[in-house]
Amino acid sequence: MPVQPILRVELGEVVYPPRGARRTIKTRWELPANGLLRGVSSTPLLDACRALQKAGVADSRIVGIYRAGRDQPDMTCSVGVGARTTVRESKTSFEKWKPRSLGTWHKKEAKL
Repeated sequence: MPVQPILRVELGEVVYPPRGARRTIKTRWELPANGLLRGVSSTPLLDACRALQKAGVADSRIVGIYRAGRDQPDMTCSVGVGARTTVRESKTSFEKWKPRSLGTWHKKEAKL
């Protein structure tokens, strides 16, 4: 079976929250291969994996996060592993992902 290329998720601009809001810095991301999957996230690779999984991409596909102008990914994982993983914000660690409700800042950002 031929090896499939890494799905490329490109990082965009950094989005800072408004003053007084939760101080999580987020980054815009986009999957240029299809032009439809994009978002704003503090964990862009992991959120891209969840979007890809929801779109029906196989859990075994490898995804990489790329900064502008780079031809090598900063980090890679499979869609399945990334979709099941999150970063605990109270300490630096990767953990099993659980859906959570959108905060006020997230709702405002979603309207962009």
